[in-house]
Amino acid sequence: MLPVLANLITEYRSQKSSITMEGNMSKVMREITMFESWAQNISEGTWAMPNSPESWERLKGILKQELPVGIDATNATEVLYDIIGDDTLYDQLGDLAIAEPEADARTTVVDWMKDNGLTIDIDDEMQSILMNI
Repeated sequence: MLPVLANLITEYRSQKSSITMEGNMSKVMREITMFESWAQNISEGTWAMPNSPESWERLKGILKQELPVGIDATNATEVLYDIIGDDTLYDQLGDLAIAEPEADARTTVVDWMKDNGLTIDIDDEMQSILMNI
């Protein structure tokens, strides 16, 4: 009778550990799925960021001059498209265009940059420009 009991205990332990492993795998898979969903949302909403010295210099050049948002935000989004491409920013520019198509889009762009942790190295001239937008 003792060997039968030992076999039952062994079988119970193996089933319990496989259930625990399946539960852990399920949790890991759930977390992976959540991460993939988050990453997909980020990649769908943002397609361009200033990620090279050249793109940062182009962005500085854009911010040094008035940037009219334009009707339907077309002017600002076309100028920024391959430097900063982000759905949230473009929605904000669209709202600005509805309110005032001739408005300067730089304030919206700079505010979006701050909200998204993008900082730009600026000289005194650029500082003065940004302060007076």
